[in-house]
Amino acid sequence: MTAEQPQPEAAAPARAWVLRRWDRSDETVTLHTDQTVGLAALATHVRGVWNTIAGRDGIPARPPTADRDTVELYYGPDRDARPDEGYNLYADVIRGPGHRQAE
Repeated sequence: MTAEQPQPEAAAPARAWVLRRWDRSDETVTLHTDQTVGLAALATHVRGVWNTIAGRDGIPARPPTADRDTVELYYGPDRDARPDEGYNLYADVIRGPGHRQAE
């Protein structure tokens, strides 16, 4: 008599934070482990282009040290300060082979 082998448990779906950022000449999508890391990546980009807004309409010459403040000051509190640029940062489930995202 042979003992049945236990079935491996199905792994819980993994989550990733998706950062989609666009401007006139570029669109990028990156995955991050959590919202804080995604926001930090976005803030790094913003700090790299800060010179395009520095000194205009009361914008300081240097970006804030806090990532959220940097992003909000650049894109605006409602994300409408930059009409040709924007971003989405959201959590999504990582799906395995054969699974399609609903369109």
